Amino acid sequence: DSQAYVRAWVTLEDKGAARWETAQTSVPNTRFKLSQEGFMVVGIPLGSVEFQREQVEARLQGVLKALPKLRILTDGRIHYQMLSCCLSRRLHYLMRCLPPSVTLPVARKLDQ
Repeated sequence: DSQAYVRAWVTLEDKGAARWETAQTSVPNTRFKLSQEGFMVVGIPLGSVEFQREQVEARLQGVLKALPKLRILTDGRIHYQMLSCCLSRRLHYLMRCLPPSVTLPVARKLDQ
């Protein structure tokens, strides 16, 4: 599903509903949905800061959930490779693409 997010519309009383309806009337075959918070583009959350933080936090929870699964590995080298090449990469992409003001709190949680 394709979504549209217009930051300026979110501040309006109706959250941009009237403008969205006008846009839909002008171009009736559009399959876009209006998003109030944001949407994902190639794995990167675009939209409000709150939406971005929620998405980064959700990704962190996925990494933390996967960590105990590594306990079954008995070879230290394989354990290290799984950590450095797989689990850490799940957050690196977001950290490269989002501002530190969004990612820093999550990075601190991961360090703990």
